[in-house]
Amino acid sequence: MYFATRTSRGKQILQLLESYRNAGGQPRNRVVLSLGMRELDKARGKLIAQVTDAELYCRPLLLLIPTDVVEEANEIVGAIRRRGTWAPIGERKQPTEENDADNQPRTRVTGLACLA
Repeated sequence: MYFATRTSRGKQILQLLESYRNAGGQPRNRVVLSLGMRELDKARGKLIAQVTDAELYCRPLLLLIPTDVVEEANEIVGAIRRRGTWAPIGERKQPTEENDADNQPRTRVTGLACLA
């Protein structure tokens, strides 16, 4: 995962993106979370992205990370899980039988919790 800024209506929007390869082996990116108009130092953003990735994928992080970075990453992970739309690459669920007001099927994915 990594942070990037995108321009939307003339404003810079900070987004957390995830890289993956599609079925054809071509590299792709997907937006995990848009964080709005925020400033983020490049080095700090890299650490926050690493901690976020480790938490979402239940991977151990073998680095000493400052507490404030971990807290910010945990806020981002909480926001991702509250949205309920993120799932690890390759584990996306198929749409359920439930429909919304427009009669369109919706995908329900719950956040993953790491097993302790």
